[in-house]
Amino acid sequence: MSTEEMLAVFDRQGQRLGLKPRSAVHRDGDWHMLAFVWAARRRDDGSAALLLQVRGRPTDRFRGHVDAPAGGHVPGAESHFEGAVREASEEMGLALGPGELTYLGRRQIESLPMDCKRTFQHHYLCRRPLTLEDVRVTEEVTGFVEVDLADFSALIDRKVEKARARVLTKDGGGIRPGVVTAENLALYSAEVLQTFRLVIRASLHVLETGGVDPGVFG
Repeated sequence: MSTEEMLAVFDRQGQRLGLKPRSAVHRDGDWHMLAFVWAARRRDDGSAALLLQVRGRPTDRFRGHVDAPAGGHVPGAESHFEGAVREASEEMGLALGPGELTYLGRRQIESLPMDCKRTFQHHYLCRRPLTLEDVRVTEEVTGFVEVDLADFSALIDRKVEKARARVLTKDGGGIRPGVVTAENLALYSAEVLQTFRLVIRASLHVLETGGVDPGVFG
């Protein structure tokens, strides 16, 4: 018999209050933690590429949407850094060593219609220059895409209708050309789209300077 995952709950200021079962946290709208791992790299021509996950769990209302390569809830026994390392292992098949994750910042978001109504979202950038050849499609995900970072940014802002991509899926067809379109973002809220924008800004700063701009996430 499985035991339900226990999450740490917090007050609005981020002070830890205790532990609750995940279903109760979602039911009651408690503040809790999520951790995300992002991956961006410079290509040989100087442009930047962004690696994204394609969501595909049958019960996921955002099935077919793109997201951070790895991310999810942080159990009460973990720090958000430990959660990020674990999610990278579970969803990308990566064992990240010391110093391979850079902390970009935290967002505090209220999304009252969602299961995760109130969250502290902790965002990390993988310092290893990952490509589709470096990740493994685990049972946690449907696939991954690699897009030009500038093209994806334009897609978020509805300046283009699609962005060319390289695609890796579970079907065993290997890496092949594809596209990311507005449909892969269609159900996301303005808050989620703003998170993409902030992550892109923060990641570009790291790629350009080697350091983190603390003003991006405030």
